[in-house]
Amino acid sequence: MPPPSPGAVNPELIVAEALAHYGVGIAPDRARQLADEVTRMLAAVDRAAGALAFEDEPARFTRQLRELGR
Repeated sequence: MPPPSPGAVNPELIVAEALAHYGVGIAPDRARQLADEVTRMLAAVDRAAGALAFEDEPARFTRQLRELGR
């Protein structure tokens, strides 16, 4: 297994958060799968962040939400 990349979510964090917030335990293999998926999602959000800046046009945010809801 390759070492985690910088910014990768630690599977131990997944286990701790599931227990703290939901009172459930997660198997180590499943925690690794979830950590990989969360890492990929965070990377996608990070890449898209520039396109989702709404400071210059506040109305764009609500328009974007309406469009996503269709």
